[in-house]
Amino acid sequence: MAGIPLARRLGWLDHPNGRKPHSTPTPMVGGAAMFGGLLTGSLFLDSSPYPMEIILVALTAIVLLGCLDDCRTLSTRIRLFTELLIALLLIQWGGITIRELGNLLGNGSLSLNAWSTPFTVLCFIGTVNALNMSDGMDGLASGQSFVSLFVLFGLALRSGQAEDAAWILLVLAVVLPFLLFNAPLTPGRSALTFMGDAGSKLLGLCLFLFTVSLSQKTEPLIAPVTALWLLAMPLMELFSSILRRLLVRQSPFHADKGHLHHRLQQWGFDKRQIFLLMTGGSLLFATLGALGFLLAVPDYILFYGLLLLFAGYCWYIIRNPVTE
Repeated sequence: MAGIPLARRLGWLDHPNGRKPHSTPTPMVGGAAMFGGLLTGSLFLDSSPYPMEIILVALTAIVLLGCLDDCRTLSTRIRLFTELLIALLLIQWGGITIRELGNLLGNGSLSLNAWSTPFTVLCFIGTVNALNMSDGMDGLASGQSFVSLFVLFGLALRSGQAEDAAWILLVLAVVLPFLLFNAPLTPGRSALTFMGDAGSKLLGLCLFLFTVSLSQKTEPLIAPVTALWLLAMPLMELFSSILRRLLVRQSPFHADKGHLHHRLQQWGFDKRQIFLLMTGGSLLFATLGALGFLLAVPDYILFYGLLLLFAGYCWYIIRNPVTE
């Protein structure tokens, strides 16, 4: 990748520490490269189901936020406030809102009405930070995102939504080269570059955009609960991390070594095995969610089933704290 030598000269590197398993300073240009590829690819698409001016502003803002955080380590307040502004931009001027939650409780479709905006903001910030928390080892965030996007692409293609499918395919095409550079598919191989916060936030925004757009159409391509299954692994990490930290009176955004990939590493799995296990887990959840939608499994069964999985995972994480 052409930006790697420049990143080394500028000092745009991720240095090893106690929480990070890599052994040498690694350039963090992956996110900027994906952003450049996304902008370039968008020029070749004839049309878009999304308000492109607003989407491009949001993408630019989230990538700049990530780049600044990679270089300067911004405070949590600055990050959350900026993400709030980006979410409001998408809602107020982009029309990207969550209005219906489906039949989650078994007594009819839930409409958010006046709660639509705050709930959408919460989901945006949650999705962006869930992907960010997943980016703790080579290939994890990109691998899990690729799986979710691939399943979304299949659902959009099956429904004849050519515009949506084209944009999802573009993001897949942008993620794949980075995944090949970054994923530990060969034993002993080190990542050439990391995506950094810029890349994980970019992928979080794209996944938020696609899942909300496809689940909130007049004739939805997916049920809202399907989106939860597509993002199950990152969301479980997010909720369990927040709960774990709050129980020991830490900030929900306090970095630690309690994530699933840290635990797998302590159990003796190497980076390649961890990548395959966690990406495979994401594929399993995403496939189950897609099949549930295609087979018309009631929303409330899918929702309560996933809720039980989340509760069981959080219970295990809390009962079995990791040893530093």
